[in-house]
Amino acid sequence: MSQQKFTDRKNRLKILENAYSNEGSSLFIIYGRKRVKKIELINRIIDKRGVYFPARKAVGSS
Repeated sequence: MSQQKFTDRKNRLKILENAYSNEGSSLFIIYGRKRVKKIELINRIIDKRGVYFPARKAVGSS
């Protein structure tokens, strides 16, 4: 895991960790602008405990 500065994410990280630790299945959709460390947030939550599938809007879809 990178040791880059991870600012303003402790609250979001705590919310996701609490939700992730609950029993049962969950779906999380994380979206936002480019270069705001969304993948870093996901990696810190999953930490070899799960799977994520990155997706993007297909060209020509509405």
